[in-house]
Amino acid sequence: MAMKRCPTCGEKYSDTYKQCPFCEEEAALRSGAGGKRKGGHRAVQKSPGILSPILIIAILILAGVLAYLLFGDTIASKLGMEKAPVTPAASISEPAVSGSASGESSASSGTTSADTANLPETLMLSSSDFTMNVGDAPVKLSVSGGSGTYTWSSENEAVATVDANGSVTAIAAGTVNITASDGSGKGVCIVRVKGSGTPNTGNASGPVAMSTTDFTIKVGETHTIKITGTTSTVTWTSDNPAVATVSGGKVTGVASGKANITASVDGKTLVCIARVK
Repeated sequence: MAMKRCPTCGEKYSDTYKQCPFCEEEAALRSGAGGKRKGGHRAVQKSPGILSPILIIAILILAGVLAYLLFGDTIASKLGMEKAPVTPAASISEPAVSGSASGESSASSGTTSADTANLPETLMLSSSDFTMNVGDAPVKLSVSGGSGTYTWSSENEAVATVDANGSVTAIAAGTVNITASDGSGKGVCIVRVKGSGTPNTGNASGPVAMSTTDFTIKVGETHTIKITGTTSTVTWTSDNPAVATVSGGKVTGVASGKANITASVDGKTLVCIARVK
């Protein structure tokens, strides 16, 4: 059975009909004759809707998002897509160092005066210039300011050496700079070493001199001043005992301030400034 299209109404109908049944029906309806259709079905053509595909796509997207939120971890686990655990960077442990305003610290191996040549002088040493003899007991320097952790170095270890705690030992006659540094600043003390003499009492072969002329200590700390170049008895006095006292060259900090420590020997008067913090 073939189909043919009516040239009048445009509808398709079976070729078994001699005339278009749709046109006959329409004519009968207009004339009021009524009656049933003789056959055939009007082909209803619907234009495809645009909204339906968009709605379907939106529903699929929403379903996918919901499935990911609810079952994403399970799906990833089954597919072998677990994320590798992130290992935090190992923390670098730094060696503990200890230091104090008194200048006790750990010395860095290989530190030289050249390493500190360009650093600003921001640290204060307990003495900026003193004289000692070869054979004298070591003179301990202390530091004020900075980070509290210091390294010590000697400009010329053939003249004098310094240990990790700031103790200076005379080696041979000469003059040398002793430096303390915290890495960002430094303090310098001039050490003048003379020929061997009697420790703590000095000798009569050289000029009478003090081991230090200016130093800083804390309340309760002590610092010993030595006189070289004489074996005579030394008379010690403090012009401000409320700040610092002295006995036999041993100076003790009492209160914050400044005191002049005087040594009288062989008709000479030697003065040292004691700064107490």
